Amino acid sequence: MLANRKRQVSVKKPAIVTAAGALLTIVWFAVVPGGGDQALSGLPAAEGRLAGKVVKVVDGDTIDVAIAGKTERVRLLLIDTPETVDPNRPVQPFGPEASAFTKQLLNGKDVTLEKDVSEQDKYGRRLYYVYVGDRMVNEALLEQGLARVAVYPPDVKYVDRFREIQKKAQSAGAGIWSIENYAREDGYHVEAAPSANAPSAKPEATPQPSASAASTAPAKTAAPSASPSAPPAQTAAPKGTAAPKETAAPKETAAPKPSATPKPAAPKESAAPKQSNVYYKNCTEAKAAGAAPIRRGEPGYGTHLDRDKDGIACE
Repeated sequence: MLANRKRQVSVKKPAIVTAAGALLTIVWFAVVPGGGDQALSGLPAAEGRLAGKVVKVVDGDTIDVAIAGKTERVRLLLIDTPETVDPNRPVQPFGPEASAFTKQLLNGKDVTLEKDVSEQDKYGRRLYYVYVGDRMVNEALLEQGLARVAVYPPDVKYVDRFREIQKKAQSAGAGIWSIENYAREDGYHVEAAPSANAPSAKPEATPQPSASAASTAPAKTAAPSASPSAPPAQTAAPKGTAAPKETAAPKETAAPKPSATPKPAAPKESAAPKQSNVYYKNCTEAKAAGAAPIRRGEPGYGTHLDRDKDGIACE
């Protein structure tokens, strides 16, 4: 009888321990978000998030990150910053500021990478929302006016939130929004910021030759005005009664009319640089003009026409 009771007690003990363990597991999953998965960079662990370390900042929206021992090039999702590293065109306004801001936040830092839908873009770059601590860098760039919202479906998880942040930056005239019509839905329009665009400043300086031409024009007109006035002086000496002929001299002084011809020449020269600034609003317009495809450096090329940024627009 005693032996049977001991057996029953020994059987109940493992059952009690098992029940207690199950209870503790339930409490753990209820209290700790993520079911016990390790939290990354101060954020709750979630599906599609990875930990990494930034090894290089390429520009405002592109970084190199060491992920699980392998360095991957990462493109920040849903934003676009002005270009700074394209060798075929000048640095775009606020590009250096965006790069400096990203370097300040991320260079050498541990980060959390959050995936949307796509794994990578056509260039093989991984696509992530990037966090340092609890701060999303994508949002920080928008807040500072150093990036615009760039939507490439199906990666649109935070698009509504990003647009609200962008509206605030626009209202404040921050960064890229301080230049009217510079940042648009289709990209950055450098021609809207001539003071910040070195190449456009050079053609504008061409009116200087017209000024020199204008300075030489009066010199040439001075010669004809002197030549008609000289003959009357010489003829007036032998012909004392030739006063009527002297009165004809004023008619010859009307010769300054040719001097008016250099004046229209000046606007023609200043119009030359405007002809070199070819601009197509969209690819439909470029194709209608027979200019597509347009490569970097060719007239009419613009980042707003080169969506994938491979250097060939309207392809």
